Amino acid sequence: MASDIAVFLSSAARLSVSAAAAQVVRFGADGAQHEASSHYLQADDWLHWDYSIRDERGEARHTCDGTAIRSTLPGRSETRHSPVPDPPSRDDPLHFCSWIAFTQGWFVEMLRPIDLLARVLVTSIRPPDGEGRVRISAEPMGNEPSPYSGFGLPDGRRLDLLLDTRLGCFTEVTVAHQGPAANEGTLSHRLTRLEP
Repeated sequence: MASDIAVFLSSAARLSVSAAAAQVVRFGADGAQHEASSHYLQADDWLHWDYSIRDERGEARHTCDGTAIRSTLPGRSETRHSPVPDPPSRDDPLHFCSWIAFTQGWFVEMLRPIDLLARVLVTSIRPPDGEGRVRISAEPMGNEPSPYSGFGLPDGRRLDLLLDTRLGCFTEVTVAHQGPAANEGTLSHRLTRLEP
Protein backbone atom coordinates (compact mmCIF):
# COMPACT_ATOMS: atom_id res chain seq x y z
CA MET A 1 0.00 0.00 0.00
CA ALA A 2 1.38 3.41 -0.96
CA SER A 3 0.58 6.10 1.59
CA ASP A 4 1.71 9.67 2.14
CA ILE A 5 2.82 9.45 5.76
CA ALA A 6 2.91 13.24 6.21
CA VAL A 7 -0.72 13.55 5.07
CA PHE A 8 -1.76 10.63 7.28
CA LEU A 9 -0.04 12.02 10.39
CA SER A 10 -1.59 15.43 9.78
CA SER A 11 -5.06 13.86 9.73
CA ALA A 12 -4.30 11.47 12.60
CA ALA A 13 -3.39 14.42 14.83
CA ARG A 14 -6.13 16.81 13.68
CA LEU A 15 -7.07 19.84 15.81
CA SER A 16 -10.33 20.63 14.03
CA VAL A 17 -13.28 18.66 12.68
CA SER A 18 -15.93 20.29 10.53
CA ALA A 19 -18.41 17.63 11.67
CA ALA A 20 -18.17 14.15 13.13
CA ALA A 21 -20.71 11.76 14.60
CA ALA A 22 -20.42 8.39 16.30
CA GLN A 23 -22.67 5.87 17.97
CA VAL A 24 -22.01 3.26 20.62
CA VAL A 25 -23.84 -0.06 20.29
CA ARG A 26 -23.90 -2.58 23.13
CA PHE A 27 -24.13 -6.31 22.39
CA GLY A 28 -25.43 -8.48 25.21
CA ALA A 29 -24.35 -12.03 26.01
CA ASP A 30 -27.47 -13.25 24.16
CA GLY A 31 -26.48 -11.35 21.01
CA ALA A 32 -29.14 -8.66 21.44
CA GLN A 33 -27.97 -5.17 20.59
CA HIS A 34 -29.11 -1.65 21.37
CA GLU A 35 -27.73 1.83 20.86
CA ALA A 36 -26.14 2.97 24.10
CA SER A 37 -25.34 6.54 23.00
CA SER A 38 -24.79 8.85 20.07
CA HIS A 39 -22.22 11.64 19.89
CA TYR A 40 -21.84 14.69 17.67
CA LEU A 41 -18.87 17.04 17.39
CA GLN A 42 -18.27 20.18 15.36
CA ALA A 43 -14.88 21.81 15.96
CA ASP A 44 -13.70 24.79 13.93
CA ASP A 45 -10.47 24.69 15.91
CA TRP A 46 -9.35 23.49 19.32
CA LEU A 47 -11.21 26.26 21.24
CA HIS A 48 -14.31 26.71 19.07
CA TRP A 49 -16.44 23.58 19.26
CA ASP A 50 -19.87 22.10 19.92
CA TYR A 51 -20.25 18.61 21.40
CA SER A 52 -23.44 16.75 22.29
CA ILE A 53 -24.21 13.33 23.74
CA ARG A 54 -27.58 11.56 23.63
CA ASP A 55 -28.20 8.47 25.75
CA GLU A 56 -30.88 6.98 28.00
CA ARG A 57 -30.58 9.96 30.37
CA GLY A 58 -31.32 12.50 27.63
CA GLU A 59 -29.12 14.95 25.74
CA ALA A 60 -26.14 16.84 27.14
CA ARG A 61 -24.63 19.70 25.16
CA HIS A 62 -21.32 21.48 25.63
CA THR A 63 -20.06 24.40 23.56
CA CYS A 64 -16.99 26.62 23.57
CA ASP A 65 -16.80 29.94 21.72
CA GLY A 66 -13.16 30.62 22.61
CA THR A 67 -14.10 32.67 25.67
CA ALA A 68 -16.33 30.32 27.70
CA ILE A 69 -17.65 26.77 27.90
CA ARG A 70 -21.41 26.41 28.31
CA SER A 71 -22.91 23.09 29.37
CA THR A 72 -26.54 22.03 29.43
CA LEU A 73 -27.15 18.68 31.11
CA PRO A 74 -30.26 16.47 31.04
CA GLY A 75 -32.57 17.01 34.00
CA ARG A 76 -31.10 20.42 34.82
CA SER A 77 -32.72 23.67 33.81
CA GLU A 78 -29.63 25.87 34.27
CA THR A 79 -26.67 26.18 31.92
CA ARG A 80 -23.21 26.01 33.49
CA HIS A 81 -20.77 28.69 32.37
CA SER A 82 -16.97 28.32 32.68
CA PRO A 83 -14.68 31.07 31.36
CA VAL A 84 -11.70 30.13 29.20
CA PRO A 85 -8.41 31.55 30.55
CA ASP A 86 -7.09 34.62 28.76
CA PRO A 87 -4.79 35.14 26.89
CA PRO A 88 -5.00 32.01 24.72
CA SER A 89 -2.06 29.62 24.72
CA ARG A 90 -1.52 25.86 24.76
CA ASP A 91 -0.38 25.98 28.37
CA ASP A 92 -2.48 24.69 31.25
CA PRO A 93 -5.22 25.29 32.13
CA LEU A 94 -6.36 26.55 28.71
CA HIS A 95 -5.68 23.19 27.10
CA PHE A 96 -8.39 21.64 29.29
CA CYS A 97 -10.97 23.84 27.55
CA SER A 98 -10.17 22.36 24.13
CA TRP A 99 -12.38 19.78 22.43
CA ILE A 100 -9.50 17.33 22.63
CA ALA A 101 -9.59 17.41 26.43
CA PHE A 102 -13.34 17.88 26.86
CA THR A 103 -14.82 15.34 24.44
CA GLN A 104 -15.16 11.67 25.44
CA GLY A 105 -11.66 10.19 25.29
CA TRP A 106 -12.64 7.32 23.01
CA PHE A 107 -14.21 9.72 20.47
CA VAL A 108 -10.99 11.76 20.41
CA GLU A 109 -9.03 8.53 19.89
CA MET A 110 -11.19 7.61 16.90
CA LEU A 111 -10.60 11.01 15.29
CA ARG A 112 -6.93 11.21 16.37
CA PRO A 113 -5.58 7.63 16.11
CA ILE A 114 -2.14 8.55 17.43
CA ASP A 115 -3.78 9.27 20.82
CA LEU A 116 -4.86 5.63 21.07
CA LEU A 117 -1.91 3.92 19.38
CA ALA A 118 0.37 5.32 22.08
CA ARG A 119 -1.67 3.47 24.74
CA VAL A 120 -2.08 0.01 23.25
CA LEU A 121 -0.04 -3.01 22.28
CA VAL A 122 -0.81 -3.95 18.67
CA THR A 123 -1.06 -7.74 18.38
CA SER A 124 -1.92 -8.09 14.68
CA ILE A 125 -2.32 -6.03 11.53
CA ARG A 126 -4.12 -7.29 8.43
CA PRO A 127 -3.22 -6.06 4.95
CA PRO A 128 -5.21 -3.00 3.80
CA ASP A 129 -8.26 -3.47 1.63
CA GLY A 130 -8.85 -1.61 -1.63
CA GLU A 131 -10.25 1.39 0.25
CA GLY A 132 -7.17 1.83 2.44
CA ARG A 133 -8.78 0.36 5.58
CA VAL A 134 -6.57 -1.64 7.89
CA ARG A 135 -7.89 -4.09 10.53
CA ILE A 136 -5.82 -3.99 13.73
CA SER A 137 -6.08 -6.11 16.87
CA ALA A 138 -4.72 -4.63 20.09
CA GLU A 139 -4.80 -4.81 23.84
CA PRO A 140 -4.34 -1.99 26.35
CA MET A 141 -1.14 -1.49 28.27
CA GLY A 142 -0.24 0.81 31.12
CA ASN A 143 -2.41 2.07 33.94
CA GLU A 144 -4.69 4.87 32.80
CA PRO A 145 -6.10 6.73 35.80
CA SER A 146 -9.65 8.03 36.23
CA PRO A 147 -11.27 10.05 34.65
CA TYR A 148 -9.68 8.75 31.41
CA SER A 149 -12.53 7.61 29.18
CA GLY A 150 -10.66 6.09 26.26
CA PHE A 151 -10.31 2.60 24.82
CA GLY A 152 -7.03 1.77 26.57
CA LEU A 153 -8.32 0.87 30.03
CA PRO A 154 -6.24 -2.05 31.37
CA ASP A 155 -9.16 -4.26 32.41
CA GLY A 156 -8.48 -7.31 30.25
CA ARG A 157 -10.33 -6.01 27.21
CA ARG A 158 -9.46 -6.80 23.60
CA LEU A 159 -9.72 -4.19 20.85
CA ASP A 160 -10.63 -4.73 17.21
CA LEU A 161 -9.83 -1.53 15.30
CA LEU A 162 -10.63 -0.46 11.75
CA LEU A 163 -8.24 2.29 10.65
CA ASP A 164 -9.07 4.31 7.55
CA THR A 165 -5.67 5.45 6.34
CA ARG A 166 -7.19 7.83 3.78
CA LEU A 167 -9.29 9.69 6.34
CA GLY A 168 -6.70 9.32 9.09
CA CYS A 169 -9.14 7.99 11.70
CA PHE A 170 -10.66 4.87 13.20
CA THR A 171 -14.10 4.22 11.72
CA GLU A 172 -14.94 1.32 14.01
CA VAL A 173 -13.61 0.09 17.36
CA THR A 174 -15.02 -3.00 19.05
CA VAL A 175 -14.25 -3.53 22.72
CA ALA A 176 -14.63 -7.14 23.91
CA HIS A 177 -14.47 -7.48 27.68
CA GLN A 178 -12.93 -10.55 29.28
CA GLY A 179 -12.55 -11.90 32.79
CA PRO A 180 -14.57 -10.15 35.54
CA ALA A 181 -15.78 -7.46 33.11
CA ALA A 182 -17.17 -9.98 30.59
CA ASN A 183 -20.74 -9.42 31.83
CA GLU A 184 -20.54 -5.88 30.41
CA GLY A 185 -20.88 -7.40 26.96
CA THR A 186 -19.26 -6.09 23.79
CA LEU A 187 -19.29 -2.43 22.77
CA SER A 188 -19.01 -1.30 19.16
CA HIS A 189 -18.04 2.33 18.54
CA ARG A 190 -18.81 3.43 15.01
CA LEU A 191 -17.94 6.65 13.26
CA THR A 192 -21.08 7.48 11.30
CA ARG A 193 -20.01 10.84 9.86
CA LEU A 194 -16.77 12.70 9.29
CA GLU A 195 -16.17 16.01 7.56
CA PRO A 196 -12.49 16.89 8.14
